[in-house]
Amino acid sequence: MKVSLITAVKDEATTARRLIRSIRDQSRQPDEWLVVDGWSNDGTAEVFEREPNCRVIREAGNIAYARNLAVSEAAGEVIAVIDGGCAADPDWLSRLVEPLEHGQADIAAGVTVPEIFRPFDIAQWVLLDQFQVAAFAARQPALSSRSVAFLKTAWERCRYPEWLDHSEDAWLFEQWRHLGLKILRVPEAAVHWTLRASVGQWFEQHFRYMRGQGRAGLFCRRHSARFLFYGAVAALLLASFRVPWAALVGVGAWVSYCGLSLVRFPVAVRGSSAMSKVKTLAWLPVMLLTMDVAKSAGYLSGQLERMASRR
Repeated sequence: MKVSLITAVKDEATTARRLIRSIRDQSRQPDEWLVVDGWSNDGTAEVFEREPNCRVIREAGNIAYARNLAVSEAAGEVIAVIDGGCAADPDWLSRLVEPLEHGQADIAAGVTVPEIFRPFDIAQWVLLDQFQVAAFAARQPALSSRSVAFLKTAWERCRYPEWLDHSEDAWLFEQWRHLGLKILRVPEAAVHWTLRASVGQWFEQHFRYMRGQGRAGLFCRRHSARFLFYGAVAALLLASFRVPWAALVGVGAWVSYCGLSLVRFPVAVRGSSAMSKVKTLAWLPVMLLTMDVAKSAGYLSGQLERMASRR
């Protein structure tokens, strides 16, 4: 089967060469590579244009529009997707495409491996639900278009939602499931991804993801549980003005929740120095609270936009 690789980029000049090298080193080469550049200002398009097998299309629009445009231009029966800012393992494409060629699935989802440089990065790895950890196979990571391949016929049945700026792939995977298309996880197909550099970027990342989920009406039970939990903790803290022990219950509930969120901590810090482990532990409560505030604010914002659009 002919395989078309697609990538949507904007202002990725600093990471483009690393991505290009990783595609050059693939054990199976794509038959074509389509890159949609959203009119970058840093020379991203020019970097990709120097790659012989790469066709660059310059179009303004969100990432869903860029991906749909690339797929519509693609000649392959199989579409593989990788994002800017990533780098693929040498066997990434061959492992991802194999189950599609053998009729085992309509969509093959690879995994994301985080780039770890600092305790701050380890803390992100612990809290994010996008990474595969062999020791916790039961906790499956969220599916992402950062590492995925699908039959073009699957895309023809349901495309990326151009009305969503974020969480567009989460919506698409849910729609594919509802259509009865078979999604197969391929843990051996890995891409490496650079994590956020600051707490501000961490907040912005989760706010945007959850705003998209709110607009799409995704995972309502999960988000409702978060609102209920933090509402209960806030009520207990307010009640402590009259009932002193209520504060202890509220703080104890949040500390227990924080502890449950650290299930991947032992794996994440394996091989790290004692000081690195201490710094990671110090970061985790701050980042967990920041993440939950961002998720709640983002989801509420998205829901309000959803209701406004219905009106």
